[in-house]
Amino acid sequence: MHIPECCGPLPPAACDVAFARAAEFFPRHFPDEPYEVAVCMSWLLDPALADHLPAESNIVRFQRRFAIVDTQESDSFERFVMPGSRLDGRRWDIGRGWLEL
Repeated sequence: MHIPECCGPLPPAACDVAFARAAEFFPRHFPDEPYEVAVCMSWLLDPALADHLPAESNIVRFQRRFAIVDTQESDSFERFVMPGSRLDGRRWDIGRGWLEL
């Protein structure tokens, strides 16, 4: 899956729609290839974020959708974290996870 950086907040309702569309898209266009899961690799899946954000933040609610399997160090998050925000000044790892479509 791809999370566009240009489109502002990613509220739960928008995620619901996107995942529902994906679950319909793949069987229709690739009937011979089962697509049962979506995978994501992003700093948004760093489990440590849940310790620094409110439980009902969009990021934490997005994370809860996934089974996070591991993390790795990266500095790619820096281009997405706004200076002066509550996430600034920390290093966030890249998490990898999956969810059932």
